[in-house]
This record gives sequence, structure tokens and C-alpha cells, in this order.
Amino acid sequence: MDYPFVSITSQQRGLITRQQLLAELSPKAVRHLLSSDRLCVVRSGIYALPGVTEDYETRLMALLLSLSGAAYVSHRSAALLWGLRLPTGDLLEVSAERARNRAVTGEIVHQNKGLHVGTTALRGLPLIGPERTLLECARFFSPLTLKRALEDSLITKICELDRLHATLACLRVRGRRRLTVWDELLPERHFEASESVLELRAAEALVAAGMGHFQQQYILRTASGTRRLDFAFPDLRIDVEVDGKTVHEVRFADDRKRDRELELMGRLVLRFTSEDIPAVLVRDVMRALASRAA
Repeated sequence: MDYPFVSITSQQRGLITRQQLLAELSPKAVRHLLSSDRLCVVRSGIYALPGVTEDYETRLMALLLSLSGAAYVSHRSAALLWGLRLPTGDLLEVSAERARNRAVTGEIVHQNKGLHVGTTALRGLPLIGPERTLLECARFFSPLTLKRALEDSLITKICELDRLHATLACLRVRGRRRLTVWDELLPERHFEASESVLELRAAEALVAAGMGHFQQQYILRTASGTRRLDFAFPDLRIDVEVDGKTVHEVRFADDRKRDRELELMGRLVLRFTSEDIPAVLVRDVMRALASRAA
């Protein structure tokens, strides 16, 4: 099917909204596609190309597309996608800046205005990162279940302990409730407010400057293996790394090797320290976005 909107559906698991269609086609053309079975209705205002499988992740994407403003897979649905050891079921659960009022069986939409911090993408789905997901699931599960999930996530390296502590601190600053259980569950450790906290500060600075369309903890496959980047603007192939002083000194050689590998792939790597946040970070990222978009 050679239509201008196919490039959009390829990024949305074969789905497209009515608004996106009408930006490319006339209402008459849209009706023709529907009547000739070249598009099918998935839910109100959301359409799919023929042959698209309506699996769990596709239904999540359809729900996200039906919402206004930024929206991410969250809570138990995010836990399922990350592989956290929690009894999640097949509920569709997301968070949006503007939640709808109408209740739908099997779906939960949380209203959440602090969405941009701790978010990333997985298999094309925008979702809350693993650390924040685990922490915010505290309202649904017993301390014993949470403890098992925590231990498993650390062993399998789905979550990082320092990042869990930093994310917990950030959520509390934003007024999140029902988090006290983590005071007892999170292992005590020597925690230096380094990279994890700096990443949260960097994320907030980018969002405040109107550059919140990044993906945090972006997963990229390279010739030497899978890389986890602090921030990425995938469409423009721009990567942003934030270094805590101690961690930076320890893995300096590895960082340089990784940067060279990414640059050979045609990506632009911008690396910042605590002294660069927020002013230098915002300035340089803004310049890079403008340069690559030109």
C-alpha cells in the first residue's frame, strides 16, 4: 500500500489516528479506505493497516494514541513489558498528562503531570523506566511481593540500585504518596548523588527548555553489543550522556571507546558533567538539534 501515511504507521505498530490521516488525506479518501477494507477500525479514532495483529502491545499503542498530550505505558503494564517479577495480568495501564473521564473495562489511565522524568521507549512503545515503574507499583502489591520483585530486578540488572534511590527521591519531591514501603525494602548502601541524580536534573532542564521529546535510557544495538544511553533524540541521531565525577573517572576509557563506536555509526555524542547542568547542557543540545534538523 503506497500511501503517505505508511511511514507514520511503521512507527506506531501499524496504527494511525484519524487526526493523522486527515493531515494527509481528505475525509472522502479516508471513508474510501475504510469501506474498501484498506484500513480497519481498532477503537474510536484509531485505525490499523490490514494484517496488523491485535496483541497486547498493539492494544497498548492504540490506547496511548487515543489520549491527548504525552502518554506512556506505566505501572503494571510497564512492569510486564520490563519483565519485572510482579503478577500484572493483561490490564492496559498508562499515564497521561490529561486523563479522560470515561471509564473503560480493562483499562486504567492515570493523570500524571510529571511524566517526562524517567521515561524511555521499548519496542516502539513510550513507557516509564524500570526503576520508576517498580517504585510506583507499591500501591498494588504486598511488601513481600515487592521485595521479591526488587531482588529479582537487581539480580537480572533490569533496575540499578543507585537509580532506584535517586528516582525515589525525585518522586517524593514531586509529592508522590504510598512510597514509604521502600524505606524498609531498599537495601542500605553508600549512595553518592552522582549520575542518577544528574540525569534527573538534566531531564528536567531539557523539558523546561522545550526539548522534552528525548528518550531516556535509550537502548541501542551496536557491533560490540547493546548500549544503554542516558538520553537520545533517535530521529536526529543525537545522544546525550551525563557523567558523575567519580563514575566518569573510573570508566573513562570505556566511555571514549563507546563514543567512537557511536560516532562511526553517524551519531552525535554530547557528554556533560554536573557543572554543565543546566545552562551548558541546554545551550549545546539546542544547538545540536537545530544543526541536525537543518
